[in-house]
Amino acid sequence: MLNTPKPSIQMVGNAHLDPAWMWCWGEGMEAFLSTCRAALQRMEETPEFVFTCSSAAHYRWVEQVEPELFRQIQQRVAQGRWAIVGGWWTQADCNLPSAEGFLRQALLGQRYFLQSFGRIARVGYSPDAFGHTLGLPQLLARSGMPSYIFCRPDPTELPLPSPIIRWHSPDGSNVLAYRVPFHYNMYESSVPKKIADLAEAFHRPSNLSNPAQPLRNVGDVWCLFYGVGNHGGGPTKEHIRQIIEASSNSQFSAVEFSNPERFFATIRNGEDPRQPLPSWHDDLQLNAPGCYSAHSEIKRLNRQSEHLLLQAERLSALAALRVGAGYPATEFRRAWENVCFNHFHDILCGVAIREALQEAMETYGQALNTARQATRYAIQRIARKVATSGGEGTALLVFNSHSWAVRHGVTFELWHDIDKSLWTQPIHLRVTDGAGCDLPCQIGFTSGKIGKDRVAVTFLADVPAFGWRQYRVIYGQESPHADHRGASIQQREDWLQVENAQLRVCFSLRDGCITELLHKQSGICLLHGGGAAGLVIDDPTDTWGHGATAFDEVIGRFGNAEVRVVQNGPTHITIRSRTWFGASWIQQDFKLYHHSDYLEVAVKLFWGEQNKMLKLAFPTGLSAPRSVAESAGVATWKPADGTERPCGTWFAASGTTAGTTNRQPATLGIATDAKHSFSLTPDGDLRMTVLRSPAYALHTPHPFHPDEDLDYLDQGVQRFHYTLHPVADAAPMELLAKAGMLLNAPLIPHLESAHEGSIPEADPNGGIIISATNVAATVLKRSEESDGENGGKNDEKNDGENEAENGEENNGERGGWIVRLHELSGKHTTAQLHFPLLGIEWTATLAPHQLSTWRLRGGTATEVNAIEMSEEEDRKLSEG
Repeated sequence: MLNTPKPSIQMVGNAHLDPAWMWCWGEGMEAFLSTCRAALQRMEETPEFVFTCSSAAHYRWVEQVEPELFRQIQQRVAQGRWAIVGGWWTQADCNLPSAEGFLRQALLGQRYFLQSFGRIARVGYSPDAFGHTLGLPQLLARSGMPSYIFCRPDPTELPLPSPIIRWHSPDGSNVLAYRVPFHYNMYESSVPKKIADLAEAFHRPSNLSNPAQPLRNVGDVWCLFYGVGNHGGGPTKEHIRQIIEASSNSQFSAVEFSNPERFFATIRNGEDPRQPLPSWHDDLQLNAPGCYSAHSEIKRLNRQSEHLLLQAERLSALAALRVGAGYPATEFRRAWENVCFNHFHDILCGVAIREALQEAMETYGQALNTARQATRYAIQRIARKVATSGGEGTALLVFNSHSWAVRHGVTFELWHDIDKSLWTQPIHLRVTDGAGCDLPCQIGFTSGKIGKDRVAVTFLADVPAFGWRQYRVIYGQESPHADHRGASIQQREDWLQVENAQLRVCFSLRDGCITELLHKQSGICLLHGGGAAGLVIDDPTDTWGHGATAFDEVIGRFGNAEVRVVQNGPTHITIRSRTWFGASWIQQDFKLYHHSDYLEVAVKLFWGEQNKMLKLAFPTGLSAPRSVAESAGVATWKPADGTERPCGTWFAASGTTAGTTNRQPATLGIATDAKHSFSLTPDGDLRMTVLRSPAYALHTPHPFHPDEDLDYLDQGVQRFHYTLHPVADAAPMELLAKAGMLLNAPLIPHLESAHEGSIPEADPNGGIIISATNVAATVLKRSEESDGENGGKNDEKNDGENEAENGEENNGERGGWIVRLHELSGKHTTAQLHFPLLGIEWTATLAPHQLSTWRLRGGTATEVNAIEMSEEEDRKLSEG
């Protein structure tokens, strides 16, 4: 493939540093500072030596703690002696973050590198991550990184046609990806041994299942990594001496100090177009699959933080554009820095020590506080400009932060002082729309128990994209729909059935499971007994799940069911199922809205087991099933082989089943707000992995003392939600993608006092119009250029000072606004877009699952990359 006459080796000196793992981040910071000093000293001793280092967050530690050390690093970067790689805020896990989470990694990391060093990283760098989503080539390429370094999975876990591949995402983006042979650290190795192993590999027959045989028919330029790592350290004097000695090795044309960017340039320059490098169109899995379900709370907080920050940005942008409110860019940046730091693979995967994970949860709390504050300030600032004094009762504004119109149930709580003598009387209440028409509404359970002064109400809201709609809540008047029931109930000795116009759901009273989930229009039935059953799985592996590919040994089932109707009214019916296994229990509230073709489920559970796993099973009965799951913005299809797989906000089983007239395509999709792992058995049993309970940070085969007081993961109570979608379609990706986004960022109700206002009660078209339903605008934020060169130090604060009544002062016009589009269904699509708040219309053409970023400024929309650079700006940066 490459036209060099004799193999050569480029040696990359690195110091892998886990900022938090078996230690907390404070210790990681000190280790990084020490590593930087050592690397600079090696440069003084050896003029040829080159050092490679990633992670913008770590560099900022140096900048803030030792400015003089930072200036020395800047000088070495300018000389080409210190190579910046990675382009991310930290070395994130490469399966669990959302697509936007990865892009914020790059936005923070690349812009920090550009500001601090005058350049961006051109090589993605994840040597320690456990697996790599199929979405990464797109995310890397659109962030200025056409090359990628990885190490896991190793050749025994994933045979590849070559250690260097051209890796493709579904949108057509690709990167040159290299699997580092013989590890990136020096575990039980040395520089001479690594070089000898490489030389030996050239003379053996190809055998990609042998870890000593990772190189086969790739070419003649190789890259080996060296340096002490995990707790930092880097190349030693002995490593450097050994490389200099090896340069005279007659088996190689050269053994030289190098860096990843130089290595990839050599590969590109030497590639023979008649024999292109092998292409790879799948993800890179599977190593340590237990990571994707270890420590439920870390994963829930990350999912919540990512989605609520995006929601807060969108609403803050709308408030700025609608009413001239300040945009809290500095607060958002700090929140994303916290979230992105916690993307670090040992943190987000839940395999760090308990103390490090506790610190991570605290920083997630800071991010969530920022999101909630910004959301509430934005909503309040819009609401105060909306006319709310007309009509009966109290104004209720419902906000939709998504780019499509949403029709969905909304629950809010209302305070209304009543005389205690009336507490025994029924509560009467009406909800009306803007035309004064009564809507079905249902009284439910309040969070606090203080009597009938506090009322919980559910109704069906219909809200435009990026907009709001006003409703009226009238207390003390009976709704004309009070006695209406949109769903029917039947009950016999051993089953209970609920049904609306779309679905029929049957529950077993003996085991609390779903025995039938029928999509009435198509006649397809997904779930044939045992649906949503709690399975107890044996899990003898360590915290990572090392050595496992599947978790499928069922050793128990939850049973002794209690099933009953807990709510039944004009808007929905809720069936509660509670089951037990020993001292552990699962409570599932199955909510069926009278209009819906899906089932909402609220889960509350108590877990008291150790070294076991909990899964919820959904036996679909599908023929020829395959799984499909969202991961970093793309849909990944896999065989039904029981393998444990990571996922994003949704996953599904797709195949064929009996319909109204004949066999037809069918899918059972599941969207979740907290879970990230699933499996699909060959017989079509779709299983959501709820939790695992190994000990914290327990790495086999390392022993522990029998007197140690081990803490175990996921003990006690936890809550999460999921939705079940039976669909007569082989690939309902748009539907499931929107279900996942809405579940994680729902409609927001806001009760507002009566006052005059200058903006409409509701915009019938909302804040954005997109002609293609399979295209969503997932991001609406202020451009980074709007923050100037001061890192956002002068951003508007949430105190609302200097608000512009007409919106001109805070409309972000200097740098404009950023809209990110996402194609959801895996189809080539051309969409017409209209953003009326800025009077801009444009056309966007997207490839399957493409993420396309646009800057709106000066009356036009210009496509930019994910780090908000135009193609021309990126080209000029590359040239010098």
